[in-house]
Order: sequence, then C-alpha cells, then structure tokens
Amino acid sequence: LPLPQSGHRPERTFKLKRAFSPVVHFAGAWLCGVAVSPKRKLVLAMATGVVLAGPPVAALNLWLNGIADRQGQEELETSARRHITIGEARLNRAVGALNDLAARGIDSCRPQHIDMLRQATFAVPPVKEISLVSPDGRTLCTDSGISEARKVMSSEPLNGTAGGDLLLEVIRLGERPGQWVRVRKLGPNLTNGLAALIPA
Repeated sequence: LPLPQSGHRPERTFKLKRAFSPVVHFAGAWLCGVAVSPKRKLVLAMATGVVLAGPPVAALNLWLNGIADRQGQEELETSARRHITIGEARLNRAVGALNDLAARGIDSCRPQHIDMLRQATFAVPPVKEISLVSPDGRTLCTDSGISEARKVMSSEPLNGTAGGDLLLEVIRLGERPGQWVRVRKLGPNLTNGLAALIPA
C-alpha cells in the first residue's frame, strides 16, 4: 500500500494475548507515551493514593482529636468535682469536731483538755491536729503538746459571709515545705478558740 503523503507512518496497534499481559505489566507500563518502570508505577500509585486519601485522613484526625479533647475535659471536670466533694467532706468533719469540743467547754491547755483534743483528732481521720488558739490566732497548745511557729498566709470566713465564728485559713508550719488548711472556730466574746489542721 502507498504511504500517506504527510510523511508520518501510520500508527500500528498490537493486541497481545491474555497470557502475555502479566509479562508486559511486569516489564513496564506506558504513561502518556513514556515508558514507566514497575517501581515508578508503584510510587505513582502510592502518591495518587495519598493525595486522594489526604482529606478523609485529615478529617478523621480532626474528629479523633475532638473526641480526645472532649474526653480530657470531661476527665478534668470529673476530677475537679471529686476533689471538691472530698474537700467539703473534710471541712464538714473538721467543723463538726470543733463544734463538739466547743460545746464541751474546751478552752484551755489543761491536761484533761489536751487529752480531749487528742481524742477528737484520732476520731476524725482528715484532721491531723487540733489546737487551742488565742483571739488573735496564735497557737497556744496542740493535741500533741508540740507547737511550731505558724504563719497565716490567708484568712476568710468559711461560709463566705462576715460575722460568723468559723474561718478558713491557709498557714505554714515552721520550716516545713507546703501549706496547710486550718479551720478556726472563734471563741465567744474574744475568748480562746479552737482550730483543726487539714492537709492542703
């Protein structure tokens, strides 16, 4: 047959039998007229997969991060509520012990009064020490007989309103590290009062 006048050879197509197809794919692939090796073909396929999977993966990560943030916030709130509940229970027990001692007339450092302070401390586990305090807040004696220097860091009404007979204070004990919570019950008519120490 005569060749076309344009000077280009006619494209010839070949159709291989199915049995030879795996060999051809293994040997290489054609992409836009360029031979592509199997290794490069695999790299291209992986790159294409990453591009296509990028947005779903990013959305999944955002969703998982959101769940983690919500769970972390819930755990913090649960922990805070638990600590508040425990703290309130400790304060209530300390106040109960101080009210009971005040009702029994404990207002001095006499041995029998110190012994009653000691018994109250043992009966109320959250309380680590019960002491007799002067109207200005100085510690006069304790259930153990040992009185370290105390520095009041802060003091405020326990119920949040002025005029009550209960104070919530933060103090330091001598040279010990850390701070302690002190529940202080004022004595009537500027007499001696009572105080209970609770770990902060």
